[in-house]
Amino acid sequence: MYSSTTNYFELAQETATIIADELAAANQRTLSYFKSLWEIAGRSNGESALRSAYERTEAIVSLTEREIQKSLRSNLDVTEKLFAQSKKLQQQSYESAKEIADKALSNVKQVVEAAGERIEGLTERIEETADVAAKKKRVAV
Repeated sequence: MYSSTTNYFELAQETATIIADELAAANQRTLSYFKSLWEIAGRSNGESALRSAYERTEAIVSLTEREIQKSLRSNLDVTEKLFAQSKKLQQQSYESAKEIADKALSNVKQVVEAAGERIEGLTERIEETADVAAKKKRVAV
């Protein structure tokens, strides 16, 4: 049972690592996105203010579109990884439960066998005692 429990905890740890890695990557993407927004907002070209604002808005829309696409792809990848981990965890849980049930059945069989041996021994002693008592009655009569 120890190995099954160990495997289950290792799988749980892998799952936590996947989640932590994705959170770190998402955080890094967010920081990078805001840095790029800051750089775009700070741009100044020598053209008219309206033309400059239009170009910055176009750059922000393009940047945001790329970031959404990256985020969706990343979320899809992580979802697939988590589904695979969930399947592994479910399989390990099933194997652990089966192992526990097998051990419980084995223990119950041992208890039944031991109890059966004791009952047989007790029955033999009772029969011997009854035979001895019956002989004593016959001898006494």
